[in-house]
Amino acid sequence: MPSRPATDCECSGVGMKDFAVAISVYDKFEDVKILADIFRKNWKGNFHIVVCSSHPSAETHLAGCDIDELLHIENIPFSPAQFSQDQKQMHLTLRVVDSIRKACDRASRSEAPYTLHLHADSLPLSWPHLRSLGEAMRGRGKVFAARGYGFGYYVHDAPVGDFDDMFFVFDNAYAKTKRLWDFELVDFLPHKVSMHGFLALWGLARVGVRRFWHYSQQKDAVHWDGKPVVRSWLNSAHPMYFDPKYCFLHLHQDGFPDDLGPRLKAYYLKKYELTCGEALGTFLHKWDKNPGDLLDELRDVEERQRAFFHRWGLEYHGRDLARKERMIKEYERRGPGGKLMWLAARHRAQLRRHVGRIVHGRVIRGWIYRYRYGDMVWPSRLDALYRDLYHDDPNGPDELRDFPFGVQKIESEMETGTSA
Repeated sequence: MPSRPATDCECSGVGMKDFAVAISVYDKFEDVKILADIFRKNWKGNFHIVVCSSHPSAETHLAGCDIDELLHIENIPFSPAQFSQDQKQMHLTLRVVDSIRKACDRASRSEAPYTLHLHADSLPLSWPHLRSLGEAMRGRGKVFAARGYGFGYYVHDAPVGDFDDMFFVFDNAYAKTKRLWDFELVDFLPHKVSMHGFLALWGLARVGVRRFWHYSQQKDAVHWDGKPVVRSWLNSAHPMYFDPKYCFLHLHQDGFPDDLGPRLKAYYLKKYELTCGEALGTFLHKWDKNPGDLLDELRDVEERQRAFFHRWGLEYHGRDLARKERMIKEYERRGPGGKLMWLAARHRAQLRRHVGRIVHGRVIRGWIYRYRYGDMVWPSRLDALYRDLYHDDPNGPDELRDFPFGVQKIESEMETGTSA
């Protein structure tokens, strides 16, 4: 359905900025344009929008997009097919945190009192709810607010807590005074700490618990049908979550089969009356179809998938419908022998997960994590580990070519022959 005429749209105000928005993106440029329409054409606030991308053609793709600044940053290589699992995890973390620090640093210099960080596929759906978050921070004396599992959740890549790397808000005056985003990528040990673990670590080191506001738990979020987001061995926030208290939506369209992902996004946009602007109008015209049947279609897909998994004695975890659909089609494409081999492989993987849970519960949590971390690098050296992971890539950032983790000798005045 086309968007409303431009004359009916709410436009951004003039004068003092209400909020800065830092958007990290690689190539989801149409999503950026939709976000720009939300802030410029649908909300009454006045926003400073910064977009940060390492894509070589970002400027071309975003030409004409109503944003204030576009930062083109160097591209940290990410080639999953060529990397080991450790390399993939570290390079992804480096890319995300590099974009976060640069986008947030630039946004903090705006005239706005606060900055909201987003990824391109994350949608704030209500200006009053976002504004209330900033007002609550001011009233509580907080300078950083984030949602997620919090400081009490620990896994190997989030050793001091876990927070979402989107929908976090910070005080710009504090960020500038404390140089919050001025750091090197090796400063948080990206071989060890994920982007979610990074926010918790940085919150402790640069902000402090008393000034950090954990404004929403992961369990407070819901899926499209109102069922709560729960932790599972699969990513529980994939393919989406919706925080009803602040109207924050993260939706990974490719996590749904066929056209269900973009249609679900259109459903939320229409529900919150976000219809103005060229990009929004084009998207809604294409994907706002049969909204009354959408939730029933999603339920039918999930019930069919669940029946398949249960029929063959397989566990059904998470709600990544596209992933499950691919697994079912992979099974159906095979002949009788191939189907048996596929089922055998799935059951072996399922058995390994069961054994892993027992080992983790009785051994790892009960002994290894109590006395020493299983992923400890010592007695090897961190500089050697990073150099092996990064391969001394000539296209990478200069700051990652020299790793200051070796023992450094500090010469005394006696050794240098100097005196006061």
